[in-house]
Amino acid sequence: MRVRRPGGSVLVALAAVFASALPLPARAASRPPVSALVAKNTAPYQRALAAFKRAYDGPVVTHVLDFDADAVGATRAEKPALVLVVGVKAAKAARELGEATPVVYCMVVEPKSNGVDAGHVVGVPLEIPVEDQLEQLKRLVPDLGSIGLVFNPARSANTVGEAVVAAGKLSMTVVAEPASSAAQFPDSLRAVLPKSKALWLLSDPTLLTQDTLRLMLEAAMSHKLPLLTFSEEFVRMGALLALAPDYEGAGIEAARLALEIVGGKKPSEASPAKPRWNLIVNLATAKALGLGVPADMLETAIAVQ
Repeated sequence: MRVRRPGGSVLVALAAVFASALPLPARAASRPPVSALVAKNTAPYQRALAAFKRAYDGPVVTHVLDFDADAVGATRAEKPALVLVVGVKAAKAARELGEATPVVYCMVVEPKSNGVDAGHVVGVPLEIPVEDQLEQLKRLVPDLGSIGLVFNPARSANTVGEAVVAAGKLSMTVVAEPASSAAQFPDSLRAVLPKSKALWLLSDPTLLTQDTLRLMLEAAMSHKLPLLTFSEEFVRMGALLALAPDYEGAGIEAARLALEIVGGKKPSEASPAKPRWNLIVNLATAKALGLGVPADMLETAIAVQ
């Protein structure tokens, strides 16, 4: 059981194991230089970048767009074998480099809608598949038959469609009520509650406010319903569980892609990357709901009280 995020020593060990499995010619001494374009100097981005550097174990020159007005020009002058981009802003800036240099991205939300889908680009998805989220909830609540959510059709219709399919495979139904704004959220939530045995708070900035978060948490607590969410902070506030992006894991996965490319593969030939995530469980909430947390889940989850 993890009671906090994994420390640097764990990630260093993972990176070391990964590196030791590589043939000697591909090790650090012969790895070509990489230029990293980072959108901004925030903790999640820096954690992903640091993990990439450890796993790549070769020369990496970093440019933070917020601090370097000519980051793209400097990157072009360096003539790197590959460019790592961290964040949407950095991914968009990298378009100015053209298509001659391969690009690996991480920490990019909705890459296709943000135009990060050219043939010389490959990366690590940030969005956690709905089937993974529902599977983890089902592990905690094996007899769960329905889950309710409020969604904005203009933003999350595809997500809800995927959820309906994934839930069906788990013998569950999805109770979804639309809301086009946060002002409509309370009425939609009230419509969902009588038909739901659990609640799901989607990551949707058009609906998520302090008030709607409070309403969702209060509804889950007062109706004794498990609440699935996407943030460790919300789990600490009382939600049952969350699947949240693993920033260090994303950096390590990006390094794996980079190593394949500098080893001779084209970006389109690299092994597909999977989203990396952490499972966070509130043990106090589980106890209040009368739920036992499986031992194998405790071994890998980040547990909070």
